Amino acid sequence: MAEVDSRGGKPDKQYRAVYAPVMIRSQTNSSWTPTLSLMDSGNTLTFACISQKKHEEMGLSHRATNATGRAATAQSLSIVGISEPLELKFASMNKTFIINPLVVQYLNSPLN
Repeated sequence: MAEVDSRGGKPDKQYRAVYAPVMIRSQTNSSWTPTLSLMDSGNTLTFACISQKKHEEMGLSHRATNATGRAATAQSLSIVGISEPLELKFASMNKTFIINPLVVQYLNSPLN
């Protein structure tokens, strides 16, 4: 895991974030995509989230949802939908997890 400043540069307590290297792929694709996942930073969602940008880069599909949520800063999140199932693997583990992350427009990290 790495601690980085979510704005870039030297970590500042207010903007510190902890990221873990992970691999993700759709269940229909054999290729793993490496990315960083922001470990939960206190938002009120009970779902994993993927940025709309990362979701589109991977060519994934999603379905509509009425889910709503707020970021830790109390800003509302623009939820586009729920992603098709993804396989997620932490770099240091062999276990694979199946997730259906919310697709969020303008999410600061590729995966949360």
